[in-house]
Amino acid sequence: MVRSYANVFNTTYPVEGKAFANVMFTPGQLREKLDVLCAQVTRRIDRAARGRRA
Repeated sequence: MVRSYANVFNTTYPVEGKAFANVMFTPGQLREKLDVLCAQVTRRIDRAARGRRA
């Protein structure tokens, strides 16, 4: 069976000790994180392309 979704977090939760809550990023925080990730991926691709041309 193939599912169209995936469980990212553990789906079996303890009965006690659930002090941590999953807090969503604000749109601004998410934008900052994605900008950093995009820049890192772009640099890696650029370095790989330069290596192939050498």
